[in-house]
Amino acid sequence: MAFGKRIVPYLVLLATALIPIAKALFGPETVGAFDQIRAMDPWNGPEPEPAWDVLQADSVLQFYVWRKLAIEDGLTDTNPYTFGGSPLAANSQSAVWYPPHVLLRWMRVRADDAIDLLAWFHLFVLGAGVFALCRRAGAGVAPSVASAIAVQLSPFALGWLALASVPTTIAWIPWLCLAVWSAVGGGRWGWLAVAVAGAMLLTAGHLQFAAYGVFAAAAVAAWAVVGSLRSGRKPWLGL
Repeated sequence: MAFGKRIVPYLVLLATALIPIAKALFGPETVGAFDQIRAMDPWNGPEPEPAWDVLQADSVLQFYVWRKLAIEDGLTDTNPYTFGGSPLAANSQSAVWYPPHVLLRWMRVRADDAIDLLAWFHLFVLGAGVFALCRRAGAGVAPSVASAIAVQLSPFALGWLALASVPTTIAWIPWLCLAVWSAVGGGRWGWLAVAVAGAMLLTAGHLQFAAYGVFAAAAVAAWAVVGSLRSGRKPWLGL
């Protein structure tokens, strides 16, 4: 397949990832339950009409603060808002050493903009990973794109989008599974890809979802090993 045709599905997924957050990315809003939190001060007026899940309050009261400290404020050593001061990096969900956060910190991006950009980026990474995994499994281009979009725009992905460490983490699960599959199959860069995808998954912040990703990768590895043994090949052993 020519390079132009190969890149088209990824451009489609980049566009579909934009759909849920276009208003935030191109407008004055930020991903998170800011309207609901603002209404908690009685002088700001009544709460917005739509019902909302109180868990979404974490998007403002926790994740926004962590991203501001880790990105906009230039990696302060301490979170001054918890217990009169606590080590910021000790909380995994602050994700201070996650590479995209390090890059945005170096670029001095405001927390509001960083949150919106990261939401778009990780929806794209998630969809692209599902697409690549489907293609590796032998699915056609159209079914693979449809599967990726279904995951990108699923209630699960969008429901957790504002709780920043979740999309940041789950975005790398299909890539880790793909890397493990490639490594077991004897892919040239397979184990390097496992190391990179694993590092992204584990530094992304949400250790519970990272554990799910490790379990999924282990299941893929077991399935790939069984398949290769049945074929009489042991590429991970160089045989």
